[in-house]
Amino acid sequence: HREWFDKVIAMTGDKTLDNWKNKKDYFTGVDKAMKILMPNASETERTLQARKWYQEAVVKYIKEHPESLNKKVVDLLKRLKSKFILALLTSNTKEYIQQILEASGIQGIYDIVFASSVEEVPIKAELFKKFIETYGQPKFYIAGRGKEAFEECVKLNIISIYFPSEEINPEIEKLASRTARTEEELEKLIEN
Repeated sequence: HREWFDKVIAMTGDKTLDNWKNKKDYFTGVDKAMKILMPNASETERTLQARKWYQEAVVKYIKEHPESLNKKVVDLLKRLKSKFILALLTSNTKEYIQQILEASGIQGIYDIVFASSVEEVPIKAELFKKFIETYGQPKFYIAGRGKEAFEECVKLNIISIYFPSEEINPEIEKLASRTARTEEELEKLIEN
């Protein structure tokens, strides 16, 4: 989100938008920026444009920072692919997720890619609901962030594994069924 806000700060000249970086409710800052940039557009048009810019920023960042991809996790996913059907459930958009996977060099690693549409405001509860309606309940949900997704797992009785790549968030750890701190721990939790 930092890259996205940098872009709109440059476009608007409004440095107060910098305060929305890394905030949980950053969508409020996105709305504020988009109203400045597109005052006569509908909410849907502003959402479409904001999400488009965000996805472009993600692809650009990954291409410029290939070191951001955790190679150990990629290797683990490749090993797990031979034993499980791997699904990517993401609030990134259908329209851009393939570009993101390609930029990361991991296209084809997931058997199922389930993403939101660029027209939608990404709501994890809705994504989970649609995923389960389409494919059934997953055996595990594994993520390194996103409290909202872990809350959904609790509601839906899905075994969730918290696998943080950064500092542990105690709120998420409480919600998660299990926590893995290393790739080895994660592999053991999944295979047992």
